[in-house]
Amino acid sequence: MRSKPGFLKLFLPAAFLLLAAIGWEGSVEIESELDRIRNQEKLQVGLGAGALMRRLDAVTLDLNFLSQYRSLLAAVDSPMALNLDHVAEHLVDFSNGKALYDQIRWIDETGMERLRIDYVNGQAVIVAPDKLQNKQSRYFFTDTMQLKPGEIFVSPLDLNIERNIIEIHYKPTLRLAIQIADNQGRNRGIVIVN
Repeated sequence: MRSKPGFLKLFLPAAFLLLAAIGWEGSVEIESELDRIRNQEKLQVGLGAGALMRRLDAVTLDLNFLSQYRSLLAAVDSPMALNLDHVAEHLVDFSNGKALYDQIRWIDETGMERLRIDYVNGQAVIVAPDKLQNKQSRYFFTDTMQLKPGEIFVSPLDLNIERNIIEIHYKPTLRLAIQIADNQGRNRGIVIVN
């Protein structure tokens, strides 16, 4: 059987043109869908960033409030047990009212936690003095101590570490901190919220 060269001469170019048109139409549709997805993702990122900035603004206000909180400043000036207990009770109420912070701490200028409130199972609890830890070598302490008074430290998102071990169940943590001064204006460490 003999092939018909005229048929192939007509069919192959027509088939090629048809395939090229289908490919072009497909690529236009794919690009259009990708543009729609990109625009939707930009919108979602923008909304998320806006929500995060509003939340960070609120946390910054709380942190400024805590750094000027009278009972905390009294404990900073005179860190005896009575003053620490008094401010701890106030911070428990603050933490329960906010229900936002996993931890609220005063870490003194040596890096030692002097006061710590943990929010566990929907309830703020005072961490016992013998459970407080030294955070002198942790980046959030050293970085905050290098800031100018009134500047706020915002950490990268990382995992929480307790007693030099990453906490399980993994808990992504963002920390904000500010220096705290005594009534003589001396740096007495940081106030930090997780």
